[in-house]
Amino acid sequence: ERLLDIIKSNILGEINYAHSMFSFPIQPARHYRINRPVKLGGGALWDIGPYAIHTLRQCFKEKPIRVYAQAKLNEHGADLSTTGMIDFGQNKRATFDISFECTRRSEVEVFGPAGRAKIPTIWQPEDQKAKIVYSTEKSGFHEEIVPMASHFELEFKHFNECILKNTAPKISTQDALWNVKTLEALQQSIENATWINL
Repeated sequence: ERLLDIIKSNILGEINYAHSMFSFPIQPARHYRINRPVKLGGGALWDIGPYAIHTLRQCFKEKPIRVYAQAKLNEHGADLSTTGMIDFGQNKRATFDISFECTRRSEVEVFGPAGRAKIPTIWQPEDQKAKIVYSTEKSGFHEEIVPMASHFELEFKHFNECILKNTAPKISTQDALWNVKTLEALQQSIENATWINL
């Protein structure tokens, strides 16, 4: 939420590029994640991809117009690593890389004409502090420490509050559907080795 506040404040200018990365080496006990093809939900795209893609979409608050992705597939057809691009139109674009083969990384970085912002550990374990670093042409470098929290716990608390207070969730059904549409298009791009329009 703090990153979105920084974006909305416009101190970076209008965001025109963003990059997210999420990876960790998969352990044998978790090989159930990669024992079926991408089209059946196996691999990094449908496991950790939603985090990276949703975060990028939130940074732009616009619908993607086309996507492109390449993946390294295992013998089951599951993607072990995927790299991709998302075109939001109007010269706004994002890139991402996700992997079960690389060391642990969970970062997002956004860029505008007046500055940039980065969360080096956006999907960190709950016992680690997260921080946001940003710099602008006018005010220089800033660093903020974000209190330790479990993102799963925060999600459950939010859903509970929505039920008790009969309020709409922060992320709408429509937004969730667009995340799925984007992931489906990325899957098609992997299969067809071409840009896919949304």
